[in-house]
Amino acid sequence: MFQQSDNEPGSGGASGSIGPGGAASVSKAIQLIARREVLLMVRGRVWRRILALMATVAFLPPLLLSLRSGSLGLAGFRASVALALAFSEVALPLIGLLVGADALAGESEDATLIPLAALPVSRAAIFFGKLAGRAIVVAAAYAAVFGIAAAAILALQGSAGWRDYAAVGAAGLALTLVCVGIGIALGRTGRGRTRVFAAALVAWVVMVFGLDAIILAALVAFAPRPPEDAGSHGYGEMAAQMEMMKLHELDYDASAAGAANAPSPQNPARWLMVLDPVDLFRFTVISTSPTLEAQSKSWIGDCSPGALPMGLAWTGWLVMPLGLAMRRLRNADLH
Repeated sequence: MFQQSDNEPGSGGASGSIGPGGAASVSKAIQLIARREVLLMVRGRVWRRILALMATVAFLPPLLLSLRSGSLGLAGFRASVALALAFSEVALPLIGLLVGADALAGESEDATLIPLAALPVSRAAIFFGKLAGRAIVVAAAYAAVFGIAAAAILALQGSAGWRDYAAVGAAGLALTLVCVGIGIALGRTGRGRTRVFAAALVAWVVMVFGLDAIILAALVAFAPRPPEDAGSHGYGEMAAQMEMMKLHELDYDASAAGAANAPSPQNPARWLMVLDPVDLFRFTVISTSPTLEAQSKSWIGDCSPGALPMGLAWTGWLVMPLGLAMRRLRNADLH
């Protein structure tokens, strides 16, 4: 099926090309490599671990809310959306990063990438085949778990607020796949699993906690000075912080200003947050969930960056890590 080009004898697939058949042969090669990747993940029990982690993310928020109300069951879609958002933004990036980080580094450590690289196919075909296999496994596990959770909530609580849950689910899948790509970019060949997983954990901490902490620190540093009576004369610390946020136009309330439909002031912080895929996930959910969008407008005004900027940001986060990873694979010495 594969034929090595005559102008690259002995290349061993390092930069080999597909012979007769052209695009059809490349497509067939990607399909075969993707099938191999799926079988390796299923046989290696990665599938079960992904299912277990995603089941925790899908079922724990509605279960905890139901237990808090004194009953054993699942809370409804609308009641679960905020907690589901909080769980997803922490757990899904970690799942995606670890799955992606093992794609190249794992096979390099197990010496199973060398036979694959010896095939007379381009490394681009190898890369996209492995990427497709990992994406299929992650997407299938995600759809199965969140689909079962949605069906259970629908049977117990009805369909009220289903658009809120769908917003979290769709954006969560996009976030997981983006993090898979980032993990693949971090997982260079020639590095062991331990180092690659450590890099993935550092990236997870930075994306989920670090960038937000830096932004909040910058906002506090450049915020106006608090009132002199903050913390005394009946002012609590929380009241002082809320006052500072209002002064800094981060807690704009249009209805309090006498214009319920007035747009909120432009906030540059929201554009900085779009640079982080986790914050991009938050903005996407808030913009597409009717319940969260209404709550955010009543608290801080209209904070949606808009559909076009968010679409471009998602595209950038999908393309850039994959481009970096493919470049590293092309330049890697696999022999």
